[in-house]
Amino acid sequence: MTPYKKRPTRKDVAQAAGVSLSLVTYALDPACKHPVSAGARERILKIAAELDYVPSFSGRSLKSQHSFNIALVMPHELVTSVSQYYLQMFHSFCRTINDTEYQPVVFFGVDEKLLRRIKERRVDAIVLLNGIFDFSEKYEQLFENTLPKVFLNSRYVCSKPYTSSVNSDHCAVVNCGLDSLADAGCRRIMAVTGGIICYANKLISEAVQDWGRLHTGIELLHSGIQLEKNHYLDGEINSAYGSIISYQHGIEELDTVLEKMFVEHALPDGIFCDGDILKGVIIDFYRKKKLPLPKVFWIDTISADNEIFVQQPYLLGSSACQEALRMVNSKAQQGQEILIPYIKNEFLVNVPNFVMGRVV
Repeated sequence: MTPYKKRPTRKDVAQAAGVSLSLVTYALDPACKHPVSAGARERILKIAAELDYVPSFSGRSLKSQHSFNIALVMPHELVTSVSQYYLQMFHSFCRTINDTEYQPVVFFGVDEKLLRRIKERRVDAIVLLNGIFDFSEKYEQLFENTLPKVFLNSRYVCSKPYTSSVNSDHCAVVNCGLDSLADAGCRRIMAVTGGIICYANKLISEAVQDWGRLHTGIELLHSGIQLEKNHYLDGEINSAYGSIISYQHGIEELDTVLEKMFVEHALPDGIFCDGDILKGVIIDFYRKKKLPLPKVFWIDTISADNEIFVQQPYLLGSSACQEALRMVNSKAQQGQEILIPYIKNEFLVNVPNFVMGRVV
């Protein structure tokens, strides 16, 4: 068996260059402020390259007190309806960090293993990609240290240092949608949101309510459709559960609401809808009743051929990574809230029958 070739050391570089070991150390450290002549530095770097010298990562980590690991905390549960959306954020985060000297360490939920890694200083920052139903008392333990923390796809209002959030600008898109319906002459608007399946649904529902309080001349009917979750207990983590969203309950509930409005001759002339599936239920109901379709404005998580305003999961993931690294490398205590705008699906702009979120 051929033994591994012995790795060259700084001492080997110093001997080959005919200089002291300390001078090699100064020359190879770009952050070092010790004066080294340009000629000596160039000669030492050239010899180091010829010897294929690579600085010791463990030594560099010890000196900088960085592990060069960023913890990415994924949801513990499976949410099938938005799994592609989460995957895109995960993929973008990893692609972004891949262009740096850091690497991701993935966890599923805040558990004792993650808390132990934090205590052992084996991660330099934490990015939490979670929904509202993942928050627990363990999250509070994260604030017992000064590691940078970025809440991705959610907002965590906290006055403590080293805490940021990266989230879609749900308030802006809600205002855009409801304003456009009101500007189009709608005076009885129905807003259909998805209950509290995830943190985004909660923020969208709150934004709808805030808009309604400011527009007293318009009758706003807010229907937060509750979608079922089938829970199961994990054998080892009893407090955690998985979620497989069932839309059947939400579809039946929305159908009931629309049927009641139809009987009472009180159907809306404008609809704001959070999600393509619920929008489809509304359109199917109107067609089944052979009624002219109202003006409909809808949003969703990821781009498809029948959605008009969508979130940007790739930009969310990369922004969260960049924000974590910013706090790690700049030692900046002040966190910030980063809002990523929804974008218009350009596929629909010139397609007949689709006009700025309206089905006409």
